[in-house]
Amino acid sequence: VCCEGHIETTSKQNNFVTRIILATCWFRHLHLRAGASVRRKITAYSTNRAFKIFGVLMLKIFRRLWQVNWAEQWQYRANLLMYLFYWLVSPIIYLAVWTSIANAKGSVNGFTANDFITYYMTLLIVDQVTSNIVIHTFGYKIQDGPLSGELIRPIHPMLTNALVNNIAFKALTIMGLVPIWIILFFLYKPDFSHVALTSILVALPVMILGFLISYLLSAAITALAFWTTRVY
Repeated sequence: VCCEGHIETTSKQNNFVTRIILATCWFRHLHLRAGASVRRKITAYSTNRAFKIFGVLMLKIFRRLWQVNWAEQWQYRANLLMYLFYWLVSPIIYLAVWTSIANAKGSVNGFTANDFITYYMTLLIVDQVTSNIVIHTFGYKIQDGPLSGELIRPIHPMLTNALVNNIAFKALTIMGLVPIWIILFFLYKPDFSHVALTSILVALPVMILGFLISYLLSAAITALAFWTTRVY
């Protein structure tokens, strides 16, 4: 009776929540009336069902967060360009300087000009993939108070909205990096023939893991804003 009353009040608001409540009540009813062996089967089935429902909910949440953050990133194009130039200037300067020195001397401690070119061209990609801006985007939320609105949501603010915001920002910076990287490729003509395909396949998950580690460490440092005035 309690379940039916709750369903009646919520069915008009969210049909998906209604289905969850119906399934929960049904499993509870069977669980109370079944034997021990049947209970174990029902529990296992209900657990799998709960994980599937949870997975669907999280996919919908991340999809919505992606839509919001992707649109938000396009509103700050000037800020995006400044961050992109910030990450690109140093490697490109190092690339030009060390390539010139290696070409003049033939090599630098055994490193040829092509070694420096391939290193810094790869660094441009790795730096973009593994970097994050959570300390800049999340720290002010703690200091100025916008985090309060996120804390009342039934999702972790650092592992959902802030993470998707970083990924959306990263996607746009990589889009800006691609034409610059192509121009540098034709200017310096690096030789990647010594790079094996297996190395590239191993590098892809390693870079993703590097981003996650970097993100979590930066998030832990950002949390110091609860006790300090500034974290950057």
